[in-house]
Amino acid sequence: MKRLAVSIATLAFPALANADGVLLEAHLGAGVEHYSGSASPDPWLGLGASVGIWLNPTTALTLRVAGVGIRPTPPDPSGLAMARPKGDVFVGPGVKAWLGDHVWVGGGVGIAQHLDWTYDGSQGWALDLRAGYTFAVRAASSLDISIEMTPSYYPTGGGVGLGADGMIYSNPAYNTGIMLLAGYQHR
Repeated sequence: MKRLAVSIATLAFPALANADGVLLEAHLGAGVEHYSGSASPDPWLGLGASVGIWLNPTTALTLRVAGVGIRPTPPDPSGLAMARPKGDVFVGPGVKAWLGDHVWVGGGVGIAQHLDWTYDGSQGWALDLRAGYTFAVRAASSLDISIEMTPSYYPTGGGVGLGADGMIYSNPAYNTGIMLLAGYQHR
């Protein structure tokens, strides 16, 4: 996992991988997404990545991408139709801070994108809330586990409803992704 994360960071951000004061993170694990107005889908895949700068030795300003992908059941009861994956992705700025040698918390506000390959999806805003425990702390790298939650709001996508004036309106959608992740951090 460590070599893969360093390789990805070096390929994606070659100048940043060796720069002083730069934080690179890669996380992978399991997640589940709860959609307002529908049953919870099966758990599937959670992932996250960050690039940031250290403001001081215990606090970093980051740009985070995190999301939950879900694998829906095939729409065709015969099982012949291919299941199309769905998911929600958070992209935005955040802060990551250490509360001690091993415990850290992070959070941010950003853009939410609902990805659904059966239609165009929708865009809204989301929070990114996370907390973790670092196992191996070294000058340049560490391994950790974390839990991350991305509650999101979409102005449309929650179905339609009849207003008091007799007009049909689109209802907002509220989604919450919850992920248990293992990760690597490179400083």
